[in-house]
Amino acid sequence: MVFSILWEVPSQQMQPGRFAVFSLATILVTTIAASLILIFVSRAAAGSGIPQVKVAYWRDFGVMPAKVIVAKFFAGVLSIGGGCSFGREGPTVHIAGALASNLAGWFGVAKEGRRPAILCGAAAGLAGAFNTPLSAIAFVLEQIREDLNDRSFLAQVLIASATATFVCQAFLGENPAFVIPPLSPMSSIPYLLVIPTAGLAALAGVGFQKGTLAWRAEIKRIKRIPPFLKGPIGALINWVLGIAVFLGIAKIGVFGLGYGDLESMLGGGITGPQATILLIAKLAATTAVYAWGGAGGIFSPTLFFGAAIGVVFSDLCRLVLNLQPSDRIAFRHEREASASDGIAFRAARGPHLPTPFFDFFPGTTMGKGEGRSRRGGPPPARSRSSQWRRGIRSRRSARQDPSASITPTERSVNPNGLAETEAVSRAEMTVRRA
Repeated sequence: MVFSILWEVPSQQMQPGRFAVFSLATILVTTIAASLILIFVSRAAAGSGIPQVKVAYWRDFGVMPAKVIVAKFFAGVLSIGGGCSFGREGPTVHIAGALASNLAGWFGVAKEGRRPAILCGAAAGLAGAFNTPLSAIAFVLEQIREDLNDRSFLAQVLIASATATFVCQAFLGENPAFVIPPLSPMSSIPYLLVIPTAGLAALAGVGFQKGTLAWRAEIKRIKRIPPFLKGPIGALINWVLGIAVFLGIAKIGVFGLGYGDLESMLGGGITGPQATILLIAKLAATTAVYAWGGAGGIFSPTLFFGAAIGVVFSDLCRLVLNLQPSDRIAFRHEREASASDGIAFRAARGPHLPTPFFDFFPGTTMGKGEGRSRRGGPPPARSRSSQWRRGIRSRRSARQDPSASITPTERSVNPNGLAETEAVSRAEMTVRRA
């Protein structure tokens, strides 16, 4: 709503010159206000929020200060509504996780037992943001819990995700995240090009993640610039790129979430050259605002990148292949998912963790859980990282996390205390990099 008032309506009613001046004042004022909130209320509210949730889960037993809720909410609203190229999903997970942790404390849950609460809050927040309960469950278990096959908190997370979805639909209606036009039967061409095109979009997501974190690490070393001015510098770069695109092709997708132009891409309303311009500008703007220390997520921008790559690639393929309209729409959705998967693989798991590629496919996760295998043999061996995570739960569960289920085998894993050190160092490294 804030973005609509400050950007969508003025861009349609104002002259381009007046809108340029108005948009510059809007993005700078809101970003300075957001920076002051982060400095004086809670510095932990900077960034996307998902690394902070992981640190709170692994290192602090799910405890998060209440001031993070206030700082993240207002800083996120000002940043995204003010025009910075951020996403809302990371802040939603951060706010919902912190709120659930504090609610558990207000109801008498000890600090050592708030891990289930922060998982439930994160799942509920993501389910409400995207209206996707199943994706929220998978995300929380895989990226925060770091074990998609773990069943310790599955029931709690499932109930929280489903409840959040019902509440959102009761108040907002059954509105999908994106409106997709009806599709006619597709040809076989998209199926033949799935692997190379999905790989292209995933590489774009990984490149964006690594480049952004490298730039942000360099900016953090700069001490001459006051902290409250770093965010406005990124916002200024965002404005220069966004206003150039607006004056050139009359699109404002570089500002804010960009969902309006994203839906136009999915519906065929944006051409290949326009998508190329939007892709380059959106990628550079998101990198700048995140690297300079803003408060917002990066999941929505990666969806934008993927859809734009899909439009460009389908236009190129159409020069040599007979693509139907439904084929082109399928390309855009495929790359939208691939780009977000590429960023998720690297950003959420950290630099030293192996990516559990086969855990994303249902056929390979069957029979990998507790108990015996499908053929009656012993359970499959766990990976080293999985043993480390099991070791954490084996030593701490009885004293600090009563809801976790521990087997005798798990109690024997890593008796020298390496698991706790490894998990905490991974979590701290993640939040420092983000």
